[in-house]
Amino acid sequence: MPSAGKRAEGKASRARTVKLRNVVVAAVVSALLIGVGWVWSLNRDQGLSASPRDEGVVSGGKPTQTEDALRGAPATKGGFGESSVSVPEAPAPPRTPPDGTYKRDIITTGSLQIVVAEPTRVADRLVTAVTDAGGRVDSRSERAGSSSPIIDLVLRIPADKLDGVLADAKKLGTVESMSIGHTDVTSQRVDMDARIEALQTSVNRLLDLMRRAGSVADLLAAESSLTQRQAELDSLRAQRTALGDEISYATISVNVSAQPTVTQHGFLGALEHGWQSLTSAARGAGMAVAFLIPWTPVLAVLAVIIVLVLRRRPFRRASRADQSAETDS
Repeated sequence: MPSAGKRAEGKASRARTVKLRNVVVAAVVSALLIGVGWVWSLNRDQGLSASPRDEGVVSGGKPTQTEDALRGAPATKGGFGESSVSVPEAPAPPRTPPDGTYKRDIITTGSLQIVVAEPTRVADRLVTAVTDAGGRVDSRSERAGSSSPIIDLVLRIPADKLDGVLADAKKLGTVESMSIGHTDVTSQRVDMDARIEALQTSVNRLLDLMRRAGSVADLLAAESSLTQRQAELDSLRAQRTALGDEISYATISVNVSAQPTVTQHGFLGALEHGWQSLTSAARGAGMAVAFLIPWTPVLAVLAVIIVLVLRRRPFRRASRADQSAETDS
């Protein structure tokens, strides 16, 4: 009996070992199958997403840009980098001219202070000269001075005609001060032109990709990127226009004032004050006469009425005296 019990326990132990081995083998096989299936799924997904770029087509069989033309483009906020359509890479800046030089672009600014006898008239003549030269007046302001107004002008004069206009301005009065400055903006202009060209090329490519997009997701992603690029392009164009205006037209600030009055002392000063008093009195008398001229007819009528009234009173007194004399007699 004891030997039979030991044999039964040995059989049970071997059975448990076989079951445990089978479970381990089944677990290992299952893990291998799951791993192989997961790897195959990843490879399949990557192959599907890369196939349009590798084969040069999008879904629907339409041709599109190659990977070489679209490689290296950054992803945009709208998920554009994750879709099958990539942002086109901006082209390289324009090459340097064969002689290695660019046309120099200069911004000219300056100020001019003139002392004249009649500021208003001189300012009008200066504005006319600038307008005739093809320029314009950006601002004009006048403020009260001691004897006449002080006029401030901001003139925009064509750069190629600046010297001639300034020479004519110096003839209008006495130049108290003048300063002219030049700023070279050639590198800024070249850089801005290159950025505008690159953005324009990028916008054109995005428009082409939108026409060739085969899904709604690709179309929305391209449209989002196009909106951003177009806004940047419009901003750069506005800045380039403003820079070109500053290059083409010099900005000159002009101050036109009257000659200061010199006060004299002593005999000459008293003589000057006396003469001024005489002219002031004559001016006041003339203004009084001018004021009374419209009243002349009215005053004449009043004078006639007063004369008639005064003449009738003595006549009445004489008639009353005669009547009293006749009564007494």
